[in-house]
Amino acid sequence: MRKNLRTCAFSRLWQLCITTATGHFGAEMQVHLVNDDPVTHWLEW
Repeated sequence: MRKNLRTCAFSRLWQLCITTATGHFGAEMQVHLVNDDPVTHWLEW
């Protein structure tokens, strides 16, 4: 169920032309974050 929820969420963000990135648990990733909104939302799965 988690994978389906995540897939649906990211699919919707891509449809809205919102830049997103995904990765694999435990993999090394380089992340660039710019906080230019009033809040940052953390999604924990």
